[in-house]
Amino acid sequence: MTNWHLQDTLTKSRMRPQATESLDQADRRHPRGLAVAGPMVLLILLGLPAGCRRNAGPAARNAAPVPTLKLYPIVVGGNGGLINARGEIVVEPRFEAISFNRSGSALIPAKHQGHWGYIDRTGAFVIDPVFDIAWGFAEGLASVRINGKWGYIDETGSAVIPPQFENAFEFQDGRAAVAIASPGRAGHSTWEKLWGYIDKTGAFVVEPTLHGARNFSDGLAVVRRTHEWEFHYIDKKGRTVAGPFFECWSMSSEMPGMAHVQTYDGHHLREGIIGRDGRYVIEAEHPFLAVAFSEGLIAVGRYAVPHRDGLTIKGYMNRNGELAIPYRYWSALPFSEGRAAVSEDDETWGFIDKAGNYITPPQYEDVWSFRDGLAAVKLGGRWGFIDRDGAMVIEPSFQAVSRGFQDGLAAVNVGGDERPHGPVEGGKWGYINKSGAWVAPPQFTGVSLVWEDGVTLVRVGDKRGYINRQGEYIWEPSE
Repeated sequence: MTNWHLQDTLTKSRMRPQATESLDQADRRHPRGLAVAGPMVLLILLGLPAGCRRNAGPAARNAAPVPTLKLYPIVVGGNGGLINARGEIVVEPRFEAISFNRSGSALIPAKHQGHWGYIDRTGAFVIDPVFDIAWGFAEGLASVRINGKWGYIDETGSAVIPPQFENAFEFQDGRAAVAIASPGRAGHSTWEKLWGYIDKTGAFVVEPTLHGARNFSDGLAVVRRTHEWEFHYIDKKGRTVAGPFFECWSMSSEMPGMAHVQTYDGHHLREGIIGRDGRYVIEAEHPFLAVAFSEGLIAVGRYAVPHRDGLTIKGYMNRNGELAIPYRYWSALPFSEGRAAVSEDDETWGFIDKAGNYITPPQYEDVWSFRDGLAAVKLGGRWGFIDRDGAMVIEPSFQAVSRGFQDGLAAVNVGGDERPHGPVEGGKWGYINKSGAWVAPPQFTGVSLVWEDGVTLVRVGDKRGYINRQGEYIWEPSE
């Protein structure tokens, strides 16, 4: 146990947004052009209204054994707890909040009497609740705040790096971005903190002289060296590898060693691709270059008439900057499972292979990328599913789909009204299998995009619950 001195009270917590209407409606990138994918959230927190109760049906209680490694947040009487994949309460609901870290650590941040500590999977405190804020463990250390300062602890609760920082990020690639106080300048909030990077001993490996810092990825980090709106890439020793850029993104997880950058000369925004050495793979020479990394190819765009605003046409380059599929598309989505959705007129969509040959010609009103061997397509105002050869395997009969299949199931909507570029209004959501048969008939007003250990979150009105892959409640929707 720790003997941290307790003084400050909690001022904020890291709460993940609750699941609302089919989460794809909030997170979905509509297939009208290209976008850069955002980082995935690795934290699940309590997002259920008070009053949920365990009430699994007989079929769920008598089901065959299932993996119970994952835990799922619940709220009963305003208190948070955790259940396993069978709907059994593993951690009694007695905490003000719980955050479940996906880093692999057995310790779970939990809030009790206004302060955060760490519990094990039985709900017992292993590290006392004495922190203002406590984040999950990453690379063996967790950032915590106490008495208004941030530091790092290990899984025994020992203060490996004593609290001394104004802010502190989690460790990635053996480095963590931290901030110290700066004298600043009145009215300039960007000068209130100066950022640097520490190693796991707490020693600065990049001195705190930066005005902005992001986590390391693939050996490089994006930083702002001054209060001006310019970004650079630095290596783990703080040496500038590339920059300045108007904007830039972390090294791609889809195509390691490559990153998307933007430059701006006061008149034109130009975009390009750099490698880990900071050199351009694709020069920032186009007035507009839409970017999406996928399966060894990069979706790119340029103006149909060089150096003039107007129509952009899309194609695909390889990681050497060579044009692999010529510019000819109005819109082009990333490749997924060897297929990419493209549109030549912004009205109809088809799918091509990596040679640029059409698997199915442009005919669909809207599409999702391939997932689990099938792609959702919209035809005649309804959604169905095709296979990788373009054959329709589930006839269009749904008002909306939640991206597509995951592990053999897909969430679909019946009776709703899908707004262009917006959410689905009304109707009910259910889950189908790859034969198009209902596994969970349409009954939900909201569904999740993610299944974990065969469990997913659903909503009925203002009530939330969990179902298994057989469509049975392991936790019935309750307030």
